[in-house]
Amino acid sequence: MKNFRLLPFLLLITALLPLALYIFSASATLKRQISFTVSNDPQINLAQSLSGLKGAYNQWVNRIYLSAVHFAQKENLKKFLSAKKPSLEAFKVFGRELVNSTQLPLVILTDKNGNDLFDNQNVPHPVPSPETGIPAATTSAKPLPDKKKSRLKTKPTPALISLLGFPGLDRALQGNSLTGFFNYRGSLYEGSLVPVTSGNKTLGVVILGVLADQVYVDNLKHDVINELALYTDTETFCSRPIPAPSIDFRKRMEFMASGGHPKPPLQVEWSHLVYLADGFPLYDLDLKPAAFIAAFQPVKETLTVAGFPQKTIAKAGLWFLLLALLLSAGAVWLFMVPFNQLMEAVAQIKLGNLNAKLPVNRRDEIGLMARSLSEMVESMKETDRVSLILGKVVSPLAAKKILESRDLFAIKGERRDVTLLHADLRGFNTLSENMTPQNLVEALNQYFSLINEIVFKYEGMLDRFMGDAAIAVWGAPIPHEDKEWRAVQAALEIQEALKDFNISRIKKGNPPFTVGIGIHTGTVVSGNLGSEKRYDYTVIGEPLHIATRLCAMATPGQTVVSEETFEKVKKQVEAKPLNPIAVKGSMESLKTYEITKIL
Repeated sequence: MKNFRLLPFLLLITALLPLALYIFSASATLKRQISFTVSNDPQINLAQSLSGLKGAYNQWVNRIYLSAVHFAQKENLKKFLSAKKPSLEAFKVFGRELVNSTQLPLVILTDKNGNDLFDNQNVPHPVPSPETGIPAATTSAKPLPDKKKSRLKTKPTPALISLLGFPGLDRALQGNSLTGFFNYRGSLYEGSLVPVTSGNKTLGVVILGVLADQVYVDNLKHDVINELALYTDTETFCSRPIPAPSIDFRKRMEFMASGGHPKPPLQVEWSHLVYLADGFPLYDLDLKPAAFIAAFQPVKETLTVAGFPQKTIAKAGLWFLLLALLLSAGAVWLFMVPFNQLMEAVAQIKLGNLNAKLPVNRRDEIGLMARSLSEMVESMKETDRVSLILGKVVSPLAAKKILESRDLFAIKGERRDVTLLHADLRGFNTLSENMTPQNLVEALNQYFSLINEIVFKYEGMLDRFMGDAAIAVWGAPIPHEDKEWRAVQAALEIQEALKDFNISRIKKGNPPFTVGIGIHTGTVVSGNLGSEKRYDYTVIGEPLHIATRLCAMATPGQTVVSEETFEKVKKQVEAKPLNPIAVKGSMESLKTYEITKIL
């Protein structure tokens, strides 16, 4: 706790230390900057940026090319392309696999004749090749004789689209791999065409491509510090959200393609700043310039610093330090007041005062701690309340229901209709004479634990243990509409559980336990009985004596119930009548029954 009280001071030191370091480092840094002139060579920076841009571009191109080569070398693909009647469904599977593995926007697979077997651009209808005029859709279904036309329907194979007009496809079908920019369906792509070969035969072509658009520029920008712009004949894409400056990239590309000496970088104005711009052309499949990628390096002017700014920073730092001290002192005061209040309440609770006032209405950590302590105190109060009201062992579920009811359930006493279960060991005196006290107590505890668990399972209350006997109650303190049925189930389960219990005793060389059980339903008086220092919740009345007599009547392993109990469960059990017994104060005998099993 003492360490916790030091927490505010530790926080104060932690807050002030970075501030002091900041003042020292700021002063030292500025002093060093005053010692020399800040200089900058934008041409060198631009050259370094272009070198990095070329490396990033080459990595991107190689990735596309190697993905196409890897797929073109798959033996399964070659096998399907070599088949006399290739399955278009199989090529769709290959195409989807290629799309998923490369995540590229353009994936095309053709056969050796240039027909489109898979195209993730989903061409909507067949069109003739623009260069060759070959029909784009053909069918391999042969006409049937007139006699058979009435009986059979032809099923034409799916039409194939010719891609012989695709840029560079004719050379790829001759076994050449191509890489560069190309136009497809009105869009500019950077991609590769790789033939699928088997020996000296070309079986088809794999075409992969990425769209030259904003995403393309953003991907290249990941490896370059400077801003980039991609110039094409129709569009310009820029790494900044504002339009790129206009430059005559065509002349620059033609000059570079002719092998002329490098021109100095262009100087352009972009968003009120001066930049140096330079780049390199991007070539199509015929090695002709198709686009121009440019990098922009800002031109920084030479700066000098005059005066004595370190003194100004030091003065400002001292004022800031003073302000920080005042704010920290205020924060510590605001923290310590409720914290001391919380500690005083904890001390009161420790002394037994469960009504100590806690700052539970605060919205900070102190309030959270106070609410947690308040919940703990309420739990302690509930525990005391359980001990006060029940004064005995009940199941957790029963205790929960009693507490939720917020009712002291007739401390002065009330009449309740209950079902009583009386269980008694048979031959206990003989067993106790032949066992050591330690073994006897251990065996009885195991026997009573078995009964306790089963009674709690059916939400009963263990009223008392008397020597080798146990009395359980259903209907008080918690009312149950099916109290008779719960008691009968518990009795039969006790008899079954004793069989397993006795097996373990016999294996250890100990004599078995047998029990007789009597069950009766009647009206009793329930309440807390006892003195001011010790009282218990219990039940009293004639039904207790009747249950005891039924128990005495039961033979080992037998469960005997009265007529009042039997009438409530007769449709649910199998039973046989026994001899009636006389009841004190009644002219009529009480009918009894043995419960043999549950239906």
